[in-house]
Formats: sequence, C-alpha cells, structure tokens
Amino acid sequence: MARKPFKFKCTACGRCCQWGGWVCLYPEDVRRLAQFFNQSLQSFVDQYTKHVAVEFHSNRESIVIPYLALKPGKTGCIFLVDKLCTVHEQKPVHCKASPLLAEFLLDQEGWEKFTTECEGVGQGPVITRPEIDKALQEQAERDMAYEAALEEAGWNLGQLLGVTLPEPEILPDFGMEVEIEE
Repeated sequence: MARKPFKFKCTACGRCCQWGGWVCLYPEDVRRLAQFFNQSLQSFVDQYTKHVAVEFHSNRESIVIPYLALKPGKTGCIFLVDKLCTVHEQKPVHCKASPLLAEFLLDQEGWEKFTTECEGVGQGPVITRPEIDKALQEQAERDMAYEAALEEAGWNLGQLLGVTLPEPEILPDFGMEVEIEE
C-alpha cells in the first residue's frame, strides 16, 4: 500500500494542479493568501473560494464539516498560470504537504491517481516510513485543531473567519477507503 517508502521529487510539471477535486483551505491559508493579495478576508473569500461542506458518516453518526475550497480555474487551480503556481511562496498547506496527504497515502484510489498522474513518483530521494507517518500525524493534528476551532465557533465557518458566507454546497462523504498497514 501507499504507506511503504517511495521515491518522489517534484518536477514542477503542474499536473497535480490540474486534476480537479478540492483544495480545502485552513483559516491560516485564507488569512495568509488574503494578505498576499492585499485584500480583505471577505474580498479574498468572495473572489477565490467556494463554501463547501462535507458530510461524514461513521458509527451511525453524521457530521457536516464546512470548508472553504479554492474555486477552479480554466485549466485547473485558480492560481495556476502557464503550469506555474502564482502563489507558490504562500500556497495552501494542502499543496505544501502534497504528496504526503491522507488522500494519497491512505486511500487506494487516491494513491493510484497520484502514482499514475505524477511524473515525480519514482524520482528523487526515498520518502521513508517515518516521514510518511510524521506527515500523516501532522495532517491529523491540523484537522483536529481546525475542527476544535470550528466547534468553538458553533461550527460556523463564517463566524470563525469573520466573513459572510453563502450556504455551503453539501458534498457527500467521499468514502475514502483507508487501509493502514502496520
């Protein structure tokens, strides 16, 4: 499975920025990018993001978690121009952490997409199991901190950020099939 060590070196081909899907932003991403563009949070949110919410199901329980996701551009990411990231130095945590993300490392379908589409797989240094485990732990901690902040704000993302948001588009639980090997 994907948690085994693998070789990877980003070739800056821009393919991962063209796959589609969602790049969800943490509040610190929104603040940092708004500052980068010298915009108010509201202006940045209105221009570059979409309010979505993912409905997760587990143990007969359902929870809806709101996110701001980047709006798509014409050929992929809204910040991708001529296969180059125009916000590279300020890019979202999701992008910085890639490919060491649960959506690739723990989900078979995500892993297959990543290894099929990314020309950097099989090149460069080996990413070791401890590096993979550390990245997954950091992602889990970021997600738990995000959810704790949302809970404090009554699960209202607009209140958390101090912006006005439209009703979210509800996305179904994508059913990420997680396989963890010991």
